[in-house]
Amino acid sequence: MQKAINISPNFEQNLISFVQNIVKHELENFKFKEQSVQETKWFTINEACDYIRVTKPTLWAMSKRGVIKKYYIDGQPRYKKSEIDASFMSVTRGGSVSND
Repeated sequence: MQKAINISPNFEQNLISFVQNIVKHELENFKFKEQSVQETKWFTINEACDYIRVTKPTLWAMSKRGVIKKYYIDGQPRYKKSEIDASFMSVTRGGSVSND
């Protein structure tokens, strides 16, 4: 026994509009995230060392201790300028970058 379902005449248009709004919203979020990633300033190892005036072994040690996060883009290590800045701001506000 099948039950009949009454669907309003506007149901199809309402559903289409609903799906279009969801897709539009998700595309806008995706574009914002993509733009945010593209606007991020990435440093190579040498650029990061020059920026914070440390040697490569010091930068690697800082990465290993979690002071500065290392990312890999196309297999190459990179550092976010904003995260380097934030790490050093916390140091100037009483944080520590000790060798412990």
